[in-house]
Amino acid sequence: MLLLSPLLAALAGAALIIGLRLTVLPLLNPSRWYWRTLLLGLAAILSWRYVIWRFTETLVPLDWTADALVSWGFAALEGLTVLSSSIAFVILSRVKERTAEADEHAEWWSSGEAPNVDIFITTYNESLEILERTIIGAKAVRFPKLRVFVLDDGRRDWLRQACERHSVGYIARSDNAHAKAGNINHALAARVQDPDRPDFVAILDADFVPHV
Repeated sequence: MLLLSPLLAALAGAALIIGLRLTVLPLLNPSRWYWRTLLLGLAAILSWRYVIWRFTETLVPLDWTADALVSWGFAALEGLTVLSSSIAFVILSRVKERTAEADEHAEWWSSGEAPNVDIFITTYNESLEILERTIIGAKAVRFPKLRVFVLDDGRRDWLRQACERHSVGYIARSDNAHAKAGNINHALAARVQDPDRPDFVAILDADFVPHV
């Protein structure tokens, strides 16, 4: 029987996971719910197995001492983290592929004029590196009557100049009342006064790059 050193034994599990990631995962279809459920279920099982080990093998006896409070406090935080992750796993295990449906209705206005669509990119303090990716992605959206606006709640001159370079709209307001919701409502009120006011509005966060 092959005997491994303690260091190699500790790394063997990680090496196995990495090997499976490189050889098996590329062969699985992520749009199939059962593969997602299987992989996320395994992750949940391993996570809860760790929590069980953590609470049964590593904690000092429960008491009002500093060691016990710190030990059990950190373990409780880990348990809550795993609980939060497990809830996320349940949500992520469900998927509905709607590409075919979207393609079928891609030009639902074909019998008439295409509606006006605005894309609002909300921002407060994000950097240009983040915003430029979103702006470029929004401009690349395939739609015949589309306008892109950056809603700047930071009132930054350099962002206004960047919007001019990218030929997109720039909307700012004099205050930050009601935060993001107020920013959006201000832009809606401004756009409804324009001759080309939108029929539909899509709202993106500053770091949300569309791919359509």
